[in-house]
Amino acid sequence: MGQPQDDFHYEAFISYSHRDKRWGDWLHRALETYRVPKRLVGKEGRDGVIPARIVPVFRDREELPTSSDLSSTINDALNKSRTLIVVCSPRSAKSHWVNEEIITYKKLGRANRILCLIVDGEPNASDKPDLAEAECFPPALRFELDDDGKLTDQRSEPIAADARDDGDGKRNALLKLIAGVLGVGFDDLKQRDLQRRQRRLIAITSMSLAMLAVTVALAVFAFVSRHDAVIARDEADDNRQRAETSERDSRRIVSHAFGDQGWRRLDNADTSGAMLWHVESLRQLITAPVPNESDDRLARLAALRVAG
Repeated sequence: MGQPQDDFHYEAFISYSHRDKRWGDWLHRALETYRVPKRLVGKEGRDGVIPARIVPVFRDREELPTSSDLSSTINDALNKSRTLIVVCSPRSAKSHWVNEEIITYKKLGRANRILCLIVDGEPNASDKPDLAEAECFPPALRFELDDDGKLTDQRSEPIAADARDDGDGKRNALLKLIAGVLGVGFDDLKQRDLQRRQRRLIAITSMSLAMLAVTVALAVFAFVSRHDAVIARDEADDNRQRAETSERDSRRIVSHAFGDQGWRRLDNADTSGAMLWHVESLRQLITAPVPNESDDRLARLAALRVAG
């Protein structure tokens, strides 16, 4: 029961147990946000021209409208889906609705377009009675249909990607599913994905190095600025000290000049005038004191007063 590719509305239909909603959410988002490598876009794949994006993707647990006939909605979506992806776990293996969706899709003649994502449990574990509870494949995946659409005892070999850590891992499992949806080789996508990751790593590394360089430059600038500020402060202190020293020296010269005038007045027996000059000489020393000299002048002034 073939169907022209233009009649497909959905690139994929995700079937899963509601208890695996986390995986359904992740797969839906991962498929619709994946960008197909440019060198593949527009080329002929297994099922026709390869699109740039895998959109839209139907997820039955989220996209069901408030229709009273859910079966008709599911059947319509399955009929319009290019690929069926089954999230496989012990929960989905026991889900009546997941099994029915697989049977319905197989009846459309698209058994070769069913892809499996193993997220938990073990495939074909039901072959061993003691491991039956770990079975992750619904019966409709493990067995073929007869001409009447009934399950037979003839085994089928589902195409499966294993998202578990000890399997393919999430990333490789996703790429395997995407390769199946697009009808291209896994290696084509794997190599492209590695190149993207390398470019992203280089970009992140370059950005980190640029940020490190900026941080180092700012640190050096701060250090140099602080060093310059310390030098400027020290120079200012030196200038202030030189100015104070110069002022003291000037007052000292003036003080000595006034003192000399005082001694001349005393030599001329002008005691009062000598005292005035010595007082002014002492004031110059007090406002800009010179060690020991002010004490010496005070002693001389006291001697003048006694003499007077």
